[in-house]
Amino acid sequence: MLGEATKDFDLPVQIFSQRDSELRTILSANFSLGEMLPVCSTEQARSRRRRRQAAFSQVSSHAIESGAGLLIIAGDLFAQYDPKPDDLCLVVRELGRLHKSDITVLAIPGDRDSAPEEERSALDLLQDLGLLKQLSDSSPLCIQIGKLGLQISSLLRSYGESSQGSLQRLHYETQANLHLLVSHHLVEGMGVELGCEDVVNLDSVRALLGVHVLVAGGGSRPMHGRVGGTAVAVPGDPGLPDGTGGFLEIDVSRRGLERIDVIPGLGTVRRIVDIPASMLAAEDARTLICGQLEPLLEPEAEILLQITGRTSPKTLRTAGLAGISRWAKTCVSDFQLDLTGLRIVSETVSGPGHLSTMDEMSRLVSEINSSDPLETEASEMAIATLRRIRGDSSDTGLSE
Repeated sequence: MLGEATKDFDLPVQIFSQRDSELRTILSANFSLGEMLPVCSTEQARSRRRRRQAAFSQVSSHAIESGAGLLIIAGDLFAQYDPKPDDLCLVVRELGRLHKSDITVLAIPGDRDSAPEEERSALDLLQDLGLLKQLSDSSPLCIQIGKLGLQISSLLRSYGESSQGSLQRLHYETQANLHLLVSHHLVEGMGVELGCEDVVNLDSVRALLGVHVLVAGGGSRPMHGRVGGTAVAVPGDPGLPDGTGGFLEIDVSRRGLERIDVIPGLGTVRRIVDIPASMLAAEDARTLICGQLEPLLEPEAEILLQITGRTSPKTLRTAGLAGISRWAKTCVSDFQLDLTGLRIVSETVSGPGHLSTMDEMSRLVSEINSSDPLETEASEMAIATLRRIRGDSSDTGLSE
């Protein structure tokens, strides 16, 4: 493991070339373990915590499987400086796996897990246990790997204060082959949203001297680019529920930055549930359908409920689909009801039945007693779903 920050030491390294030593490094940030939403149910909070934990496990597993020698966490490993025991236990277990695989872990605090003045954080504890090394703002970390000299510096946030976008030092003198500057700041034009105040402007990045790669851990989506003579790498958030998150993998050598790739994060949990139309006629139809959905209800999940087959207008009206939809939408990120495979026929009609579900739904709305809001909402919800999936052209009937 790492010694003092000012001392040179050898890292476990994967050799890619006969002539020069190279190092594969994983750049990550924003795990925010233990993050809580302002308003959420107990189950939603539990599912979100599991997802955040799974994102950290994904990154550590990728580092091991890809043969990396170094993992850098550029801020916000935790959502607070004193995390809950279950989040801390997970990190200890994953860092132990990395340690056994001879992967060194470097970290800086972010704006969430920075400790108040004169208090110690979870990162301090993990460092005392020898599981990771915190980068110092005052002295760079110098690493010698074969013929590769690597220097890693950091620009840390101050607790409760904004950096106002300052890089503090524009000239970083180094004799190393490659110099990485790690921060948790946002960089202008690199995924910065309107209204963000703590942003490093591009002119400051262009003015940097002696920095080959600026690791900017404050962004939510992984990306990279070049500003002047400096490559800017934004690790992103591997646990984003919309599937746009991830982290970065780079290869460095004496020649400089050899390669940089975006590794996708967990992605959206999407589930398709198929229900036969015959289930709508059951006396406990709502209970049966909810029983199919309940095991899949996670806050970040997207669920598409497909109902296929033949049913009568009365059965459709009384199945309680509107109530099921309202319930499911409170438990997941997106819930849709797909009735494009549903054939609505009269009880006296035999054969395959009519395929124009849109026409039948429109007729039902006009027939329903307006004093029953549940039945009206069910039909209107079905029509809206059909238009969204098939477009306005679905107003015309289809024939087999």
